[in-house]
Amino acid sequence: MNKRRRIHMLNQQKRRVKFKKKRYMLYYIFFSIILITTFLILSFTVFFNIKEIEFTGKTSHKIEDILNIGGLREGDNLILTNTKKAKQNILNYFKDIDYVEITKIFPEKIKIECVDCVPYFYCKKNNNRYIYISKNNRVFKTDTKKTPKGVFYLYVEGENFDRFKNGDFFEIDEKSKKKFEIIKDSIEREKIKNITQIKIEKNKSYIIFEDRVSLEIEEIKKTDFLLNLSKKILKNIVGPYEKGKIIYIKSKRATHFIPTKEI
Repeated sequence: MNKRRRIHMLNQQKRRVKFKKKRYMLYYIFFSIILITTFLILSFTVFFNIKEIEFTGKTSHKIEDILNIGGLREGDNLILTNTKKAKQNILNYFKDIDYVEITKIFPEKIKIECVDCVPYFYCKKNNNRYIYISKNNRVFKTDTKKTPKGVFYLYVEGENFDRFKNGDFFEIDEKSKKKFEIIKDSIEREKIKNITQIKIEKNKSYIIFEDRVSLEIEEIKKTDFLLNLSKKILKNIVGPYEKGKIIYIKSKRATHFIPTKEI
């Protein structure tokens, strides 16, 4: 056998091996497609169907009504269930629900957490009636003569709150919103419970404790620092019925309590 013939036979062997590999690869791809398709069909028809709906939270609404509005039913396919749309439908329909979270738990369970609005703060309308706002900034009462107990009153210079309707989400101008968020976050971090008013003006903001002691804030970035000092002043310096204001003197880098003179 000459050299040319050997080379030719080797090349043929290589082509046969290569052809076999390609054929096996096509078989693998074909069977993989069949397996994946079968799995998908079973997933959408036989497997992953909702068998349990767990409901947690605190709401005055009937669970059946919430499930109906959300379009959530036992027997539906868990994969195809659109939890984002269900959540939005519930919030759009129930104007006094503050929080909804819907979680898929495979293979066959949905968990729903639903919480009604409770007052976190309130504002005054031009007709001297009040609107209530929840912790998640949802407006759920817009025409009441009563003020809620145990929460603070918010005043924002230049804002008119008559525009809000039940179910709206509370919005104010961007600068005031930023100040308010900083103040709220600081209050949460400092765990202060005795705040009765927050006033946001163009150049200054005020935090009022127990309707008798006000903290003046010029630089909003110092809110954490000033609230921390105010807690100590209220505890160690201010009398239980004393009125006045707490101010920060920038030039001296000092915080002082100035009592209100009784007439």
